[in-house]
Amino acid sequence: MLRAIRKIEARGAFDLAHRVLQVCGQVFRYGIAIGGCARNLSAELCGALTPHVKKHQAAVRAAELPELLRAIAKYNEVGDKQTRLALQLLAQTFIRTNELIGAKWVEFDSDKALWIIPAERSA
Repeated sequence: MLRAIRKIEARGAFDLAHRVLQVCGQVFRYGIAIGGCARNLSAELCGALTPHVKKHQAAVRAAELPELLRAIAKYNEVGDKQTRLALQLLAQTFIRTNELIGAKWVEFDSDKALWIIPAERSA
């Protein structure tokens, strides 16, 4: 398991490596619960991975905004149309990514052109 996760680390994807180890832990805990495993091998690897240093996303300066919006408008030339539409919606509404990802059709009132995000999802 460590050898496989080290390959992820070798690409510089330290956050992903930690998340993979976390998912492995969930699998082992389930295996223990159903009697398929005797111990959680991932727990023994705590501290073995390179620490992930979180960094905040850079802010977009006002002068950079027009170029960013043009790049988003052309995104489906190189990427997925759904991704372009999601990026445009994010730019127009200033919502959090998780609020967009978790959106449900019942939150939209097309007659009033409103999107009402429930309080429990906007925290």
